[in-house]
Amino acid sequence: MTEGLLNSPFHDKSNGDRRRDLDEFRSQLADAVFVEVGKVAGKALQAANLPLFKRSALGLEQVVRLRLMGMVAQHPSGVEPAETLSVSFEGTSREAGPVRFERQGSALVAQVLVPEVHSPQRCGFTVRADNGAVVCRGQLDLRPQRKWSVSLVHHTHLDVGYTDRQDMVTANHLQYLDSVLDLVERTSGWDDDARFRWNVEVNWPLERWFAVELRAEHGVAVTTAMQTDVPGGVSGLVEVLADVGVTFLSVAHNYAGRSVPYLIGGEKLGRPFYWKAPSGKRLLVWHTDTLHGNAYMEGNIVGLADSFAVAQDSLPCYLAALAERSYPFDSGTWLPEAEKVVRDPYPHDILHLRVQGKYGDNAPPNLAVSEIVRDWDATWAYPRLRVDRNEEFYARAVQRLDGSVPEWQGDWADWWADGLGSGARMLGWARQAQGSVRVGRSLNAVADVLSGNPPAQVDGTSQTYQDIGLFDEHTWGARHPWKDDEEGWGSGDLQWQRKASFARNAREAASSLVDIGARRAAELVGGDRGLANVVVFNAAGWARTDVVKVFLPFSTVPGDVEVTVEDDRDGTKIATRTLPQEHVAHRPAGRFLQFLARDVPGLGYARFNVVEGAPAPVGVSRPGDAVVENEFYRITYAAADASIASVLELATGRELVNTRALLGFNAYVFDRYGTATKVDHLSGRVFSRALDLIADRVTAESAVIVRREASDLGQSMTLDVRAPACSRLLTTITAWRGVPRVEIHNRVWKDRTVDKQSVFFAFPFAAGAPDLVYELPGLGTSASSPTVPGCPQHMRAVRHWVALAGETGTTAWATVDAPLVQFGDIHSPYSPFPGTLRLDEPEPGTIYSWALNNIWDTNFPTEQGGEMSFRYAVTSSGTSSGKSGAAALGTRLGDSVSTPLVAAIVPSAASRGLAASGSLCLIDRAEVRLVQATPSRDGQELLLWLNNMAEEEVTTKVRFPDLVVATAASATVFEDGRADLVVQDGSTVVRLKAGETRALAVGGDLSFAPAI
Repeated sequence: MTEGLLNSPFHDKSNGDRRRDLDEFRSQLADAVFVEVGKVAGKALQAANLPLFKRSALGLEQVVRLRLMGMVAQHPSGVEPAETLSVSFEGTSREAGPVRFERQGSALVAQVLVPEVHSPQRCGFTVRADNGAVVCRGQLDLRPQRKWSVSLVHHTHLDVGYTDRQDMVTANHLQYLDSVLDLVERTSGWDDDARFRWNVEVNWPLERWFAVELRAEHGVAVTTAMQTDVPGGVSGLVEVLADVGVTFLSVAHNYAGRSVPYLIGGEKLGRPFYWKAPSGKRLLVWHTDTLHGNAYMEGNIVGLADSFAVAQDSLPCYLAALAERSYPFDSGTWLPEAEKVVRDPYPHDILHLRVQGKYGDNAPPNLAVSEIVRDWDATWAYPRLRVDRNEEFYARAVQRLDGSVPEWQGDWADWWADGLGSGARMLGWARQAQGSVRVGRSLNAVADVLSGNPPAQVDGTSQTYQDIGLFDEHTWGARHPWKDDEEGWGSGDLQWQRKASFARNAREAASSLVDIGARRAAELVGGDRGLANVVVFNAAGWARTDVVKVFLPFSTVPGDVEVTVEDDRDGTKIATRTLPQEHVAHRPAGRFLQFLARDVPGLGYARFNVVEGAPAPVGVSRPGDAVVENEFYRITYAAADASIASVLELATGRELVNTRALLGFNAYVFDRYGTATKVDHLSGRVFSRALDLIADRVTAESAVIVRREASDLGQSMTLDVRAPACSRLLTTITAWRGVPRVEIHNRVWKDRTVDKQSVFFAFPFAAGAPDLVYELPGLGTSASSPTVPGCPQHMRAVRHWVALAGETGTTAWATVDAPLVQFGDIHSPYSPFPGTLRLDEPEPGTIYSWALNNIWDTNFPTEQGGEMSFRYAVTSSGTSSGKSGAAALGTRLGDSVSTPLVAAIVPSAASRGLAASGSLCLIDRAEVRLVQATPSRDGQELLLWLNNMAEEEVTTKVRFPDLVVATAASATVFEDGRADLVVQDGSTVVRLKAGETRALAVGGDLSFAPAI
């Protein structure tokens, strides 16, 4: 019983267990290349042609390896010890003399050198006992073998956590870098191929150990990059890497755990290949894939960090299998149905082979790698081994293979993205930080320009970006996240606390950055009218109308004074709501003002005044019709069904909701799964095309209206929804006057449990068979656009928006907090991820927001609970303008939810002489986003980051209404590849390729001179 448990694939693996794994993999390699050629005393005699060559006085000789299986301590005759068997070959250009068999485990192995053959030929062999008696005669085929050149790329896979607490992992990696220098020095006199070399997988520890910009300060060209473990990446990665000068990407995807690309075309993805972005930029990608899940440790599997003897035994088998089979390994327990995969064997004779110091993540550097190469190259003519750097291998690969390398374009989506839903609250914090840090940087740059000073770098932003990146990094928890040990794999609770702190710290720092920038800028443009000034800032590149909310302290305007807001541009009184401060005894004394800020110009501001006057009356009621409307939409809620029944576009009479859909609009869907919890890597080993793993599926049953509000600002309705697995669910639907947008805010108080569960919100749109266009990080794409073979089809991780281009109009949907979506169906979260709804009629226009889950058994938290927010927005256009128009509509909606207007209160004072509104930048094309505004490295220019969301090249005019610009240039966001642009009549023209991000660098005196 105990032995069975220890051999379970789910058992916590000790070093002995991991050794058994390696033995199993190595046994698979041998089984892949040996074929039976005879019998000795009833036991199978097998032979393998191996790509091993030695030089002799007569020329190159190649190796045939024989093994006699299942031998016991003595020869089957019982007379002679088994080790005394020998073999000789006849029929080659010269005969090979007798070679003795040696014991390896339960087999006897002999390695015979025969003259190199250049075409297949048959030869005879004879096996004799030590007394000369012939125990077997037969024939085997000799086959030509490749003369391999193998680059051993020594590195460690960095998991910031997983194997240990993050602080311990960090300290270890810093020590590794010190050790690397020692080993480089120790081997400096060795043969060049064997000298110790190290590849830094990620720059995070390097920046701490040696904090410089290598390229900028030391002229060190960084031309290669590595991506490890995570099975996928967005094509925006190509844009970023290409712009910084990287031309080679080494990728090692881990298929183990939830990834089955080989079942949906991934077997077509050979190595290397060119990965092309929609803009035309591309990388040469070396893609190590495998059917056992440890793609970044194949060098370890074949013994290249163990010993020369182990490597000599396994590496030739691996190379032979690689040249002859679809995959060198069988799938083992990792990947089901792998035996069905058919693809061409690896065609080249150069190989990029990763190796770590130990078989595991966060492994230390190991001198054994260099020692093995030294001994190997002294023993064998081929394959030639070299301890190599990525850039050196890349240079040789380009020279030798460039004309035969295939090219693939599009997204290479991440199979592990479903883990995003396992920390929904903190994910929302991180996404808020991602938007706020951009807004904060832009506002501080605006403040610098308004002050007449050159734009300057803002302190703390690099730390904020670092915290965002560390939260986004692929390990969100320990190998055993349900445990609470002090260190090691079981330090799951401590690791999650640290991981969550990255999101919390980033959100707080980014929010502070926004406040500082807004306050700095507001103090420069405040006016002298009213009781106080409200300056509203717009960090987007287009004029916007939206509702803002700002805190008015009682120290600025006493609480007994009724106030309203007027537009300082024309004196128009604006409908204003006053909202009380909550927890008034413990927070600043004051009230919030909420009003509609119309036509706030792009990358600019508009000034409003707080004046005496009655605020807008707000009607509040509990009963009544479940309807919310403004001049654009009428939203009708079906309380009995706990979902939105209708969203009517009033200008056209078009119904946006698919009223025939299986589930209602914003319907809450709860799934419970029949899999066990707290079992290491279980979710990656569950495979079922049946649906019996879905133990339960229920929707919200009913809802009760708890509050309805109506004022000159708009209408809202809050419902208390009876939802399973939640202690409470409050849904608020809002339609602001003057804003063509429907807002939905779901506040979920989720019950905490380790049971395997998911929560979805359904959004069935009445769009027929639409073109689905959506935002990825850095670019727009569509469901019909090309992708790299093997991308997951059951889910997508979008940035903010999805747009549906139909025959009768276009609709856009945006998510603020939850990026995971599924189109048209809810899929099982277990491979091969079948659809589960079994619809009579397809619903291609339905978006399912996968709000949260806890389906993973490692890496991610096993439970989550408490209050979480899931916010969504919908807008539409009554015209059908294809994918380009859908991208434009989606981009504007995405800006409205990710880059909200920012308001700051300043006391009225003597006029600073600036107009009531001003704009630094307006972008004509809606598909082009202003990502952020930042100072150039030298502080002499302002960089306007422009991002084209369209799937085609776009040329747009960029105007500078109130900014005096003398020079303009287009460059990468890293300020490379500058191309001068013409500035004429206060504008310039910028061309952006599909999905491209460029920095528009504007200079001169950059004086701000809005018309008064």
